[in-house]
Amino acid sequence: MDTIKERVAVFKTSYGITVITGEWAEKTDNYIRMSEYIDAEFPALPQDEVINNQITALDKEIDRVQQETIDLVNKLKQKKQELLALEHTA
Repeated sequence: MDTIKERVAVFKTSYGITVITGEWAEKTDNYIRMSEYIDAEFPALPQDEVINNQITALDKEIDRVQQETIDLVNKLKQKKQELLALEHTA
């Protein structure tokens, strides 16, 4: 099984959330390092599982965007109906 090698440390975000991430985090104002770095090896998941997880995440994002779009269209239609009602009562 393949492994993923990363140099990581424990950080706290500006929101107080503890994360384990790489050296790039020190270059931002949003992360405060709380530990020394270690070289870690992570067992890689099978490629087909990773792809399925990516597809699932994309499907969720598509559903979210579609729902937001439907909600926006409904608000616009409602506003249009309100304006039409005002036009006919004036």
